[in-house]
Amino acid sequence: MNAPLYETLKKYAEGDISRFFMPSHAGRDIDGCLYKSSRFDFTELSFSDNLVNADGVILKAETLLAKSYDSPFSLMFTSGATSAIWTALATIREYTDEILIDSFSHKSVFCAAKNFNFKATIIQREFDGVFPKPIDCGKIDKILSQNPSIKAVSVTSPDYFGNVSDVEKAAKVAHSHGAILFVDEAQGAHFVFSPLLPKSANGAADIVCDSMHKTMPVYGGGAVLNLKEKFYEAAKFHRARLTTSSPSYIVMASMDYARGLFDLKAKAEYEVLKRKIDEVKSVLGDRVKNTDDFTRLVIKVDGDSLEKEGIYPEASWGEFSVFIVNFFNANCLSKLTEAVKKLPVPESGGRGYGDMPIPSELKSAKGKREYIPLAESEGRISADDVGSYPPGVPLIYEGEIISGEKIKFLSAEKHTFNLVNGKICVIIDK
Repeated sequence: MNAPLYETLKKYAEGDISRFFMPSHAGRDIDGCLYKSSRFDFTELSFSDNLVNADGVILKAETLLAKSYDSPFSLMFTSGATSAIWTALATIREYTDEILIDSFSHKSVFCAAKNFNFKATIIQREFDGVFPKPIDCGKIDKILSQNPSIKAVSVTSPDYFGNVSDVEKAAKVAHSHGAILFVDEAQGAHFVFSPLLPKSANGAADIVCDSMHKTMPVYGGGAVLNLKEKFYEAAKFHRARLTTSSPSYIVMASMDYARGLFDLKAKAEYEVLKRKIDEVKSVLGDRVKNTDDFTRLVIKVDGDSLEKEGIYPEASWGEFSVFIVNFFNANCLSKLTEAVKKLPVPESGGRGYGDMPIPSELKSAKGKREYIPLAESEGRISADDVGSYPPGVPLIYEGEIISGEKIKFLSAEKHTFNLVNGKICVIIDK
C-alpha cells in the first residue's frame, strides 16, 4: 500500500525519539485508552512536512488523493468539510461576486457566501414527502439565463439521505453560461472507489468537497478539496488563511491510510457489502427507503427506541432513521435488522422541510441583536440561520421574517443549530 505520510509518521512513531515538541502528551499512552494513537500526533518537523506549504510527504499524500479522486489537484483539511467549503467559496470569490446556491445546502455554504459578500440567489428544491428531490437543472438554466451576471453555482450532491443530483448535467448548464460549478459532495467521499456507487462529481465540477471522515475510516475532520488547475493556487492561499496552523497529523495520516486502503480493497469490499445490505432490504421490505447510495440506509424506525437496544443511527428525520454503513460496521447489520423487526412502524408524520417558503436571496440582518424564546419570535427578523441538525440545512434564514409554521416545526425538533437554550437570535425592533 502506498501511503507516504502514514508510513513516515509510523516510522518515527515506532522509533526511539525524544519528543520536546508539541503536542505535549509527548506521544505517550497516558491512560491506556484515549491516548493509544498519540504517538502519531506530530507537528511540523524536518520529516513531517507542513500542510500550508507542502513540499514533502504531505504533498505526496495530496498528489495520491488527486489521483484517486480523478482530480488535477487535491488539498487536505483537518477541520472538516466546513473549512474546505469556506476555502472553495473564497476561491470562487476571486472570479465572481454572484452565486446561485442550492437550498438544501449545509449551513456553512450560506455562512461563507455571506461572509465573502456574495450576492447569492437561492434555488429551492422540491420535496417528495419529507425528502428533497434532486436539483432541477432546468431551473438552474432558467435562472442563469435570466441573470447572466451570476457566474458560479453551488450544488449539494449527494444529499444527507444518499440521493444524488445530475451533476454532469448541472456542469454542462453552468459551463454553458460561463459559470463555475462547485459541488458539496461531503456525503459521497467514497463514490470514486466503486462502480456500484453513484458517479462522483469529480471530473464534471470545477471544485468538489469530499468529507472523507463521513464515509471512510478517517478520524473526525478529515476532508479533501478537489480542484481544476485554474483554482489550485488561489485555494492554497485561502486554505492557509482560513484554517488552523496546527493541523492534526493523526487526521492527515488516517486520510492517507484510508485512501491507500480503499485504492487496494474497496472495489471488492463494496461488492460484499452490497450483498449484505440487499439482505437487510429484502427482510425489512418497504420500511427501507430507496437511495442512490446503497450504503446510506434510511429506515422507517424510531431512533430513540434503537438506542435503548445499543444501536445508534446517524440521525433521525421525520419517521425515518439514517444509517451510514461501511466495511467496519457491516457485522452489526443483523443486530440492526432484528431490532427493527421488533419495533413498530412509526406513523407518517410528514415532517421535513417540505415546501415551506424560503427567501430567494441571502440577506445580512443589520442592527443590534437579542435572544428571545423561539415561541415568541413570530414576526421578528432572524439574525442568524437556524435549522435541524443534522443535516445542518437552514430552515429560517438570516434576515427572514420568522413564521409561525417554522416555529412549530423547529419546536418539535430534538437537535437544531443556532438555537441557544430554546432561544433564537433576532434583530432588536427599532
